[in-house]
Amino acid sequence: MSDVMVTRLDESREATDFLTLFTEYTRSLGTAGIPSDVPIPTNLVEEIRKRSDVVVFLAYEEKQPAGFAVTIESFSTFRAMPSFNIHDIGVSSRFRRQGVGKDLLTAVRDEAKKRGCCKVTLEVYENNTRAYNLYRSMGFSALSGNDDSEQTLFMASPL
Repeated sequence: MSDVMVTRLDESREATDFLTLFTEYTRSLGTAGIPSDVPIPTNLVEEIRKRSDVVVFLAYEEKQPAGFAVTIESFSTFRAMPSFNIHDIGVSSRFRRQGVGKDLLTAVRDEAKKRGCCKVTLEVYENNTRAYNLYRSMGFSALSGNDDSEQTLFMASPL
């Protein structure tokens, strides 16, 4: 079982571990038109620290950085309650298929419950079947709506 911590990245080691994991994650994204050499913003950690609604989780295996999740607390108008969105989640290739992703998702759900959130959301590429299957096994569903009969699509409008 991974040691998972919630962090504001205030400690130098935590910031370094996060950036190392995030860099590996972005390099592995060469899907859906996203180049695998996306530059990491030099002010990423600084900007995360400024936002009280961003919560970072770091997972460690035998004191080695193994995975991360970046979540954003939002608000559900339909429930009049906070909600949590997993914006990014990644596990280092050295630690995949060892339960790190499951441990991260469990920690995120626990933190969301502690904050009184009504749900945790995320998006996943259709071809990322391993992640999709993990999310399904953890209770996530691609269905939405009042009667679970229609699928929700994630859309974006670049600015």
